[in-house]
Parts: sequence; structure tokens; C-alpha cells
Amino acid sequence: MSEDVDLTTNPNPPVQANPYSAPDSEIIPKADRHNMMIFERFSAWFVFLLSIVTMGIYSVYWVYTRSKTYNTKMTDQISDTFIISALVLYCASFVMSYLPYFIDGSEDFELMILSASFTSGVVNIVWFFMLRRRIQDMLSSSNHLGLHLSAFMTFFFNAIYLQYKINEAIDVSGQIYDYQETLKEEVVVDDSELLIGGIDYSKYSKSELEDCLQNIDEFQYPERVKVIKLAMTRYN
Repeated sequence: MSEDVDLTTNPNPPVQANPYSAPDSEIIPKADRHNMMIFERFSAWFVFLLSIVTMGIYSVYWVYTRSKTYNTKMTDQISDTFIISALVLYCASFVMSYLPYFIDGSEDFELMILSASFTSGVVNIVWFFMLRRRIQDMLSSSNHLGLHLSAFMTFFFNAIYLQYKINEAIDVSGQIYDYQETLKEEVVVDDSELLIGGIDYSKYSKSELEDCLQNIDEFQYPERVKVIKLAMTRYN
């Protein structure tokens, strides 16, 4: 075909005539199934019940364990200093809240207890929002279309709501993955479809096809690029 270039007589052809020049088109990544899979799928109803039974202790345990899980898998980590400080403050305020039952304190003492409790509550809300923002970033980067974490719901239902949305994201991830696997099984490519310009791309390895795809000009050789991409489906 006229689009082929004889590299034996012209080893350094101009870029516009080189079938292995870099493509200008963008390659859209597949949905990442494993992104949200770092979290455990756990019933949001159980989170609700455990939070009630433990008088809110489980909610703090929940955000702690999910934060540690996130930190082990992702780079945008929640500071360990913040996590430890929040836990110490929560434990201190929890213990102090029971002191009036054993100690007759002054009004200043009661005010100190209320201040510690309020501060701990604010810090915990900030903690949940820090985790919410990171989960939202994961959803945005993983093509989980239509999934958004509400700030309003996070504020009032924190652990229960975030666990519900995590479960939803995991379900969507599985559906996307299963759909992609179904498409792979349905793709049947005949060897004759992979022959163009005297080149049989059915004989190429995955790495060789990737090299060709990276170095060919898609606008100048659209048919060749189409054949290479078709050959790539065998390895997807």
C-alpha cells in the first residue's frame, strides 16, 4: 500500500512520513476495579447498630481502621500524628465525661469537661471529612460514574454513610469488571483481519503491539492503527 515506507532505503524518514512516529490521540484507561477494593465490604446497618451499642466508640474505631487501610495503599495519606492526636483526645474526653459521677467538681471543672468533649467531637468530624475527601478522589479517578459523597450526609451520619457509599462503589466496581470480562469473551478476531500492508500483526507479541501503537501516527495511518488495536484485544 502507498502508506508503507521503505525504511531500508530511507532509514531516517521525516516525522510526517514515519509510520512509527508518536500518536497524538489520548488513550483512555479502563475502570480500575481494585481501587475501592482496598476497603472491606461491611453492612452499613451493622455499623449503625455497633455505633449505638458502643455509644459511638465503634464510629471512632471505624474511621481509624479505614484511615489505616487507606494509608497502607495510597500516597495521599492522613497524618499519623493527626490520627494519634484525635484518638488521645477522644479517649481523654470519654474518660472525663464519667468523672462527674465520681467527683463533685466545680463549674470550671464541668466547663473543662464540656470543652474537651466539644473539641473531640469537632476533631472527629474533621477526621471523617478528611477520609471522605480521599474516598471521593478515588471515586473520581476510578470512573465510578454517578457516585458522589455528600458533605451533608457525612456530617450527620459519618461512618454509616461512608460505609454505605464504599459498599456501593465496590458493587459498581464489580459490575464494571464483569462487563469488561464479558466483552473480552465476546471478542473473536480472525487472523485475516490482522493483515495489512504485508504485515501480519497476528504474529506480534503484546509488547511489540504496544510499541507499534505508541510510535505510529494515528492520523496518517488510521487503518493500520485500527488493525493494531484489534490485535491488542487478544491480550486484554
